[in-house]
Amino acid sequence: MRRCAASSSVACADPGVFVLRDKFGEALGDIGLRISPKNPHEADVGYALLPQAQGKGYASEALRAVCEYGFTTLGVQAINAWVLGENRGSSRLLEKQGFVRTQVLEKAYHLNGVDYDDWIYRLEREAHPASADAG
Repeated sequence: MRRCAASSSVACADPGVFVLRDKFGEALGDIGLRISPKNPHEADVGYALLPQAQGKGYASEALRAVCEYGFTTLGVQAINAWVLGENRGSSRLLEKQGFVRTQVLEKAYHLNGVDYDDWIYRLEREAHPASADAG
């Protein structure tokens, strides 16, 4: 993650999407971080993993690295994430990383004829261990 960000010609305001790979170089999913269009002091994170890569720590490691990068390098004050209410695994991942659910948007996401709740999570800079150590 750091190598990609450091070698990127894109300004830090738009760090982009990073491919998650296993030790053999096989793509397992991706994670993205971008400065929020609503507030330049916040970032939004999103991620997706192939089913066979879930539950093996890849997302946890990537989320931890992206949050550290957002807080220590980009200097954002908070990172937000949106999760379908049905996605308990993703909710657990965010909560283990210190994210707090701040809002539920009922039936806010429509997919294949079904309405789903959107859960909004937030991690404040001071709640992130690496940020507390750095600052």
